[in-house]
Amino acid sequence: MNKKVLFYLIMTALCFGTLEISGKIAGNNLDPYQFTFWRFLIGPTFILPIAIGEQRERRKNAAKAGIPLQRITARDILIIIAAGAICVPLSMGIAQAGIIRSNAATAAVILGTNGMFSMVSAHFLAGERMTKSKVGYLFIALLGLLFMICPWDMQPGNTLAGALMVLFGAMLFGLYTVIGKFAGKRIGSITQAVGSLYAGAILQLIFILITDRPLFVGLSDNLPVMFYAGIVVTGGGYLFMFLTIKHAGVQTSAISFFLKIAIAPLLSVIVLRESLTWNCFLGIGLVLVASYLNLRTSSGTIVPPSPQGEG
Repeated sequence: MNKKVLFYLIMTALCFGTLEISGKIAGNNLDPYQFTFWRFLIGPTFILPIAIGEQRERRKNAAKAGIPLQRITARDILIIIAAGAICVPLSMGIAQAGIIRSNAATAAVILGTNGMFSMVSAHFLAGERMTKSKVGYLFIALLGLLFMICPWDMQPGNTLAGALMVLFGAMLFGLYTVIGKFAGKRIGSITQAVGSLYAGAILQLIFILITDRPLFVGLSDNLPVMFYAGIVVTGGGYLFMFLTIKHAGVQTSAISFFLKIAIAPLLSVIVLRESLTWNCFLGIGLVLVASYLNLRTSSGTIVPPSPQGEG
């Protein structure tokens, strides 16, 4: 594998792998929807230059081909707003509320299964058939989550309500990835992502104001973790993910989420001093197996394409 691509993959996994840790730390002092708003207001700013470059590339390619550039339509804008609503206030807002009520390791593994749920969403919305193999992978992943959550003997720090919130957030994020593709195919995936994240942040702000939740309260005392979550987790995570896509393709970028499932629980042990019991290792193992099989089936092979591929 190209060393540059490998670096991008590892950095993507590390950035996204600390989401639950920063969310757990911030959750002790900040409202979950307040935290989510600032995270997604700060983060997209760092991938905005890449989105601008994507639009320049689209114009250049259209001019070379002698065809008119596809303009952003009202339908594209509606899709971007819908994707943003699903991603930020719903998926990430609810997931952050669940992270506060869960161990970071448990939340990380649950959120890491969002790719499994995108298969289900793609079946109903994008016409991608849910094969028996995919159903099998989903079953293995859900079995892994059952052991990870261990509702019959839950670890201190975990709650059933928290685990279900994070699970719902993972399901919604899977839906977001599918819906976003409808606009991304026309206007560019990076442009769609930036637009939807900003739209989601604005909708999150409206929700905060309507429900009279805190917006600035406690923020000054938690600026380090807030900037880390916004700049490193969100901005850095998406930046390295899109660089991976640019140089090696979409399927290769999915490997970073596979790596996150393995890395995030270890980081939770190191940073937050959480403990991993036998059921955690079994759960992580099953989710990794399901993710590997799904990734292998989706790409045809686990070996990433050359840097001259998609992107």
